[in-house]
Amino acid sequence: MADGSYERANPDAICGCYNCQRIFSFKEIEDFWDGGETPVCPGCGMDTVVIESADMQVTPERLFGMRRTY
Repeated sequence: MADGSYERANPDAICGCYNCQRIFSFKEIEDFWDGGETPVCPGCGMDTVVIESADMQVTPERLFGMRRTY
């Protein structure tokens, strides 16, 4: 795992990519940019990954809305 701040993340955390709209688990992420600070989508290779938290659930609708916004 990377040496950055995501090192202690829950490997079963739900993640999503608002570029390719893929939903996946954190443990599927194999690449991090910026010294481990930026997770890279295992599907499309972009840095457009969001990780589910208590404040935000990763859903297809949320990813679609984020893609339209960003």
